[in-house]
Amino acid sequence: MGISIEKVRLDDLSIKTDADGKIGFTGNYALVSSKGKVVAKQSFNLYGADVKITPSPLTQAALDKFYELLQGDINILLGLSEPQ
Repeated sequence: MGISIEKVRLDDLSIKTDADGKIGFTGNYALVSSKGKVVAKQSFNLYGADVKITPSPLTQAALDKFYELLQGDINILLGLSEPQ
């Protein structure tokens, strides 16, 4: 009987801005079998990684919004701005 992949599990995600201010991400994921066993692990968007993920416009917009909101939360925490 063969192995079937049931899902992809995101294990690690780092969000970064590059020198141009573009928000991107790197991370690791695992392929999980129908029996719940991890059968492979892979990095993505890291230097030298084989897997390069280009986010869809919807994913990029959500990432940009998340980053904007998180920056706002940090500014409020540090007293640099008032809660809205």
